[in-house]
Amino acid sequence: MSIGAAIAAIATPFRALGNPEGRRGWALMLLAGGGMAMTVMAGFALWLVREVPSYAFQLGLGALVLVGIVLTGFAGLLIKRTIRGKVGGSEISIEDARGEPE
Repeated sequence: MSIGAAIAAIATPFRALGNPEGRRGWALMLLAGGGMAMTVMAGFALWLVREVPSYAFQLGLGALVLVGIVLTGFAGLLIKRTIRGKVGGSEISIEDARGEPE
């Protein structure tokens, strides 16, 4: 394999960052990877302090917060988001639509 072909093979997954669906896919994979890494770290930390109940409780609470953050991120990626507001007589609507704009 030549150097040019190796560089092209490495760069191929990053081409997906050029469109919204590719960025969504990358975000989903990075959130999943981060969630798994945090779960392993939290489990190991809880194993280290298993003899001290107050430490284990505090670390377990922190782990639940991390799980909540990851699940919120997943929800943000997987659902359609709409922001609507009204200031005075003006209205604004921002939608995360996948189709063509109206």
